Order: sequence, then structure tokens, then C-alpha cells
Amino acid sequence: MKSRIAVLVISAFVLALGGLWLRVTVAGSDELPPLHTRMEIPTSQGRRECVIHVPVSCDGSRPAALVIMLHGFGGTALNAARETGWSEKADREGFIIVYPEATRPDRTGPANFRRNPQAWNDGSGRFHAAAEGVDDVAFIGALIDRIGESCRIDAGRIFVTGFSNGASMAFGGKDQGGAEKPAVQTFIDRGPCNVVFVTVEDLGHHWPGGERQVAEFLVGRHNRKLKATDEIWNFFKLRQKR
Repeated sequence: MKSRIAVLVISAFVLALGGLWLRVTVAGSDELPPLHTRMEIPTSQGRRECVIHVPVSCDGSRPAALVIMLHGFGGTALNAARETGWSEKADREGFIIVYPEATRPDRTGPANFRRNPQAWNDGSGRFHAAAEGVDDVAFIGALIDRIGESCRIDAGRIFVTGFSNGASMAFGGKDQGGAEKPAVQTFIDRGPCNVVFVTVEDLGHHWPGGERQVAEFLVGRHNRKLKATDEIWNFFKLRQKR
């Protein structure tokens, strides 16, 4: 009897843990923040989506930088916006920020971390995106073209960053095969480049300095010793294609 009670307690804990994970990773409203727009992007593999924020200062009077923020495995565009604070940074610095959505196994259903997680084809061969041959490089190229139709962007200041699987996509997306994609050459074929390697002590799998999305006992400690969004933007500001 005692062993059965123990099993029931453990099962209840596992269920509670799963529920907590789900609640934390999808916490927050699906309602778009002010001045954020959901945009559809046509591609050869179907329609894709992103959330874009164009600050009031980006009125077309001069070309604006474009930052592309790729969410992590199981994440969403809104999740990335809440976690990283890139939109607030865009307002202060005067650049356009876009949060693309990766694909999910069941594209007819909503994104869900446990049952229908979104993932990038980052060149590692992982997840459904690799098995299905999703061409995320072409998607990002189409996204840049689409934004360029409605906004005045500076072709020499198009930057890509990401978290977790999104970071892998930003770093290794060039490993995908396929036809030539000239629209994305500005960030893929950059030739000699500068690299800054930063480590943060006592930090788990969180966006450094951002809003915590997952409980610490699941992914490690959270701290604000460094604000990744500020550091990455400082890096971008000093480097532009001339």
C-alpha cells in the first residue's frame, strides 16, 4: 500500500512538473503588444509568419537597421519578444525588430511546447524541420524581401540573433542546401568576421538579463549579471557592411 501511495505521489509530481513547464513556457497573452504586427510571408514551402515591430522613429525618412530575433526550440515569436526585450531596445535605438516563427510538426494546430513544438532547421539534423527538409534560410530571405517592400531598411545593417535552437540557426543556417538565396547573403556570406566570446557565471538556459520564462529548477539559475540584448546590439552597432 505504501509503495502504491509513493507511486501515486511521484506520478502527481511528474504531472505537476509537466504542467508547470507548460504554463511557464507559454505564459502571457497571445495578444500582440502595441505597434507589433503579425505578417505572413509567402515561400515555396507555404506561408510562414512573423511578428514585426516598427518603432515610430522608423518613419522611412532614412534607412533603418533590421534585427531578426529567432526564438528557441518550442518557443514562439511573442515568447521571444517578452523574454528578450528587443522591442524596447528598438524603440530606444531606432531600428526595426522582427520575430519569425519556426515551423511545427502539425502546422494546422497551434504551437505547444510539449505537443506541437516549433523548431528551426539549424543544420544539425534535429527535430521535424530537418526530417521534412524545411528551408528556413529561404524563409528568412523571403522575410527580408517582404519587409523591404514596406519599410526602408539599410541593406548594410541586417543582423540575425537567436536563443538556443534559434542561436544555432543564426550561426549554422548556412549549412542548409538548396538553390542560391541572394537575399540572405548580407548575413550568411560575410567573409572574415569578428568574434566575441562571452560567458556568464551562474546562469542556466535563459536569455541573459531577460525575463525568465522557465522555472530555475528545470533549466538552471537566472540572473541579470549581463543583458544580452544590450551587448548584442552594441556589437551590431560597431559592425556594418560598407
